[in-house]
Amino acid sequence: MNRALGMFEAQSKLWRLASMVQSSGAPVSKWATREIREGQLHVWFHCVGIRVSDQLERLLWRSVPHIIVTSATLRSLNSFSRLQEMSGLKEKAGDRFVALDSPFNHVEQGKLVIPQMRYEPTIDNEEQHIAEMAAYFREQLESKKHHGMLVLFASGRAMQRFLEHVADLRLLLLVQGDQPRYRLVELHRKRVESGERSVLVGLQSFAEGLDLKGELLTQVHIHKIAFPPIDSPVVITEGEWLKSLNRYPFEVQSLPSASFNLIQQVGRLIRSHACRGEVVIYDKRLLTKNYGQRLLNALPVFPIEQPAVPDVIVKPKAKPARRRRR
Repeated sequence: MNRALGMFEAQSKLWRLASMVQSSGAPVSKWATREIREGQLHVWFHCVGIRVSDQLERLLWRSVPHIIVTSATLRSLNSFSRLQEMSGLKEKAGDRFVALDSPFNHVEQGKLVIPQMRYEPTIDNEEQHIAEMAAYFREQLESKKHHGMLVLFASGRAMQRFLEHVADLRLLLLVQGDQPRYRLVELHRKRVESGERSVLVGLQSFAEGLDLKGELLTQVHIHKIAFPPIDSPVVITEGEWLKSLNRYPFEVQSLPSASFNLIQQVGRLIRSHACRGEVVIYDKRLLTKNYGQRLLNALPVFPIEQPAVPDVIVKPKAKPARRRRR
């Protein structure tokens, strides 16, 4: 009975959200997915609001006279614009937005490494790019300069491809999904504190709330600029809505989100005055695309190095043979 009541309550919330009219005019993203479970087809209906400013205004901003919102990642592209758009906060309404300088000396404590990659991390070049990344990572790991390392990926597919290239190093890697995150972090601490090398490997969630100070983390590897997934129903819905308003989704949605993600990822390195190390970003678009400099300008001021990448020969995967018709 309790399970049935819970299901009815969830359905009620779903339909209320689906029919909700936002004062901002923002639509609600709705889609369905299918899943085969124990031989039976299950259809799941999903609903996500792409703006929560109305709800925040009703439940929070209007109810509490004074609120302080603090975080190291409230800005993206050195601007509060994305936060204002998503939250409903506005300078014209008397809200104040203040950015404070970091207490850390990033120039002395770390550096940003952008290897001279031959390939951009696009879908067409993914195999070659991952192979280059794996070769440089292997070189860094075998140098034994760093005991605590973190490798962050933009997708599970790319992470699995990378693991295939470094299969012989698997015992050194603590990979997201192997065990609960808290357990992986605990094992990582024990390894580094006992003088061993240890590498945490994960997706964007490993760039959030991970606090490893000092020798526990001295090198962060970032697979690529993490733009929002173009096949996400929520991203598609917001993009179409922005186009209907004659706004450019890349500028309003994709680039600010990528900046936010990159700031979070880079922020894993320097967590205290005792932290030292480097951030390696395997994406040459930071140096070759017009938007690359804007992303860099939003990061802490690190010295930048551009080392060479080991030569890699990528064997093309054999295409499946076509069945001949008789």
